[in-house]
Amino acid sequence: MTASIIIIVLSTLLFLYWFRYTCQLILSARTSQDFAADIARENELGFLHVQDTIGAAQKDQLDELQRSLARDYQVVSALLARNGMNSGEMGIEQTILRIDFLGMRALFEVARRVHVTAAKRALAEMCQVVAYMANTVGEQANGTAAA
Repeated sequence: MTASIIIIVLSTLLFLYWFRYTCQLILSARTSQDFAADIARENELGFLHVQDTIGAAQKDQLDELQRSLARDYQVVSALLARNGMNSGEMGIEQTILRIDFLGMRALFEVARRVHVTAAKRALAEMCQVVAYMANTVGEQANGTAAA
């Protein structure tokens, strides 16, 4: 019984480690051209402003930044769905990043009350996810996404 519990706990920890590492690999990938700023401007998204202000943000400003990111996430998700980005390899990446965004959102909700630095890190990763998704929308619109 004890061995089973240890195996389950270790397996869960290894899975979480793999998942976080995969998210970081996806988010660190760079493309030849970055379309995120163009998509942000065309769709009035605020994630670039959040990226710029997150470091100096006060505790009472974090909720507003999170709401802005949640709105941006909804917009880019709708744009991706409209462009049919739910199948194949890009669909897997988008699914992983969607789970990561929701996980970071949950972490933010817990951390904003007890640890402002952790809450800011969660917001920063949420920004990265939205920027990655916006860049993917831009690549699709310009026909430069990898096949």
